[in-house]
Amino acid sequence: DFYTSLQKKGDVQAPWDFAEHLLEIATERLDHLAYEGLAWSLEKEIILGTPGHTGVLQKFLEVEEEQINRFQYQPAFFELAFGLPPHTGESDPHSIKEPLQISGSTCKIRLAGKIDRMDTDKNNRALIIDYKTGKGKNATIRDMYEGTSLQLPVYLAAIQQLAADYKPVAGIYYQIHDADNCKRIVAIADAEEEPGILNKGHGKLPNKNYPIQFEELARIGTNHVIHHMESMAQGKFNHTRYPEKEGCQTYCPFKKICRKDVAKLKTIAENEHRE
Repeated sequence: DFYTSLQKKGDVQAPWDFAEHLLEIATERLDHLAYEGLAWSLEKEIILGTPGHTGVLQKFLEVEEEQINRFQYQPAFFELAFGLPPHTGESDPHSIKEPLQISGSTCKIRLAGKIDRMDTDKNNRALIIDYKTGKGKNATIRDMYEGTSLQLPVYLAAIQQLAADYKPVAGIYYQIHDADNCKRIVAIADAEEEPGILNKGHGKLPNKNYPIQFEELARIGTNHVIHHMESMAQGKFNHTRYPEKEGCQTYCPFKKICRKDVAKLKTIAENEHRE
């Protein structure tokens, strides 16, 4: 609502000048939620702030001011959907009704989704931004390359196929948990197109471990989608392709009932590799 209202007025270039407007929108939304009690009051203070404590929304605007002025990418698209009906949620008017279409040897796949935000510069280069309100581990290049995190690669593929006027140059996680944990984390970036936006070099493509061009990550991600879909069509529902990865051991809500056998899964992976 905040950025959409600013966009309609043509004021999106400097959102930090409209802090009171953001707080008004947030307060109205929070007051409509059916929560109460001390815990909820403390949660609202974390979001809205107090006279003696900076809230996460104020910190968000400070980060926006620093990043927008530094890199000259302006917020342009919000809740940018592809492959979803026009009435599905609050989508950007520039949303694309066509789905992302990918084809394997035995299947055709139509993917739909919604990109939280896309910032663009004067050269039509684009930053794909995904908001994160939790404290969970963000995906890395390795996760995307191995196919255990497909979100950003699929978003990149969607922009490449459905909004070809724009050239994605980075995928960013926007951590918004509290005032102490509010920052942009560059997960992947095109080292040739936008080297300045990298966080200490982390996430750049190509690099010595992953000597691939940035745009290839979209193809790698969609190939993983095809592999997963074709495997399911063949009745293959392996627990994980990477049984020793820490994420599988920590985040899964079904950990207590999982029948994962590391040795068995290693054997399956080795057999698949031979095929």
